[in-house]
Amino acid sequence: MSDIPPLLPLSLFRSRAFSTATAIGLLLNLGFYGMLYLIPVYFQQARGYDALASGPILLPAVGLAMFPAPIGGRITARYGAFGPTVLYLLAGAAGLACLLFTGHSTAYWVFLVPLVLAGLAAPLTVTAVTSAIMEAAPAQKAGVASAVLTASRQTRNTVGVALFGTLAATAPTLVDGLRISAAIAPVVFVLGSGLAFLGSRRSGPSCKYRATASSLKLMPTCDATGIRTSGADSPGEPCMGPAARPSPTRQRLTRISYWRLLASGEGSMPSSSSSVRHSSR
Repeated sequence: MSDIPPLLPLSLFRSRAFSTATAIGLLLNLGFYGMLYLIPVYFQQARGYDALASGPILLPAVGLAMFPAPIGGRITARYGAFGPTVLYLLAGAAGLACLLFTGHSTAYWVFLVPLVLAGLAAPLTVTAVTSAIMEAAPAQKAGVASAVLTASRQTRNTVGVALFGTLAATAPTLVDGLRISAAIAPVVFVLGSGLAFLGSRRSGPSCKYRATASSLKLMPTCDATGIRTSGADSPGEPCMGPAARPSPTRQRLTRISYWRLLASGEGSMPSSSSSVRHSSR
């Protein structure tokens, strides 16, 4: 039993980039989903909307998620994960702060600014922190690292809804509870932005690494007979077999550099007719 590895190796949290990205994802969901819960409640109880009418109100926040995510991948590939996240979270904080001016008869278009800004900030931040976590974690622990981010975000979903819901229920009026929550959510986003700023200063070159065409030399190229013709290891060796496989660190750098090159728009998928590239799964 003592030889069974732990489900969650605590050594993952020794990486500053990993711990910082996990904390940012946690804070993002705490503020974002807590407010998403309160806004429909406000329209139903304070404005008299029914459930069917209050649901589409959130479309500007949740419907925009499909558009910025691909752009976020390009931005992360070019500028790193933590630097752009500072701006994402500050924009989201500014949008959520607009909810401080909510009244009993606030027009719906006033809610568009916080919904749009927060709706853009959330998927862009998730893209960035996911990239940072996958870079920081060893290749063999990639699944565990992704699960840590997902679990931390889902936990804070629950905490955010419970916290802001309690504030709304215990305040003198629902509008007062919404305003109190609207004062907390931007602070949470600003805290996440501060962590991202510290992460951009401390992460070093690994989280700011930008792939170039030369970085793809880490991935060996083989001829039709299965003999390596170029790559990080010595030419002339067989492409298959344990002895020909690069180290786990080199495999991880290869995957990161290759997919970042594609995300930045400077590369293309290799042609199967020109070369056969070997990568270990």
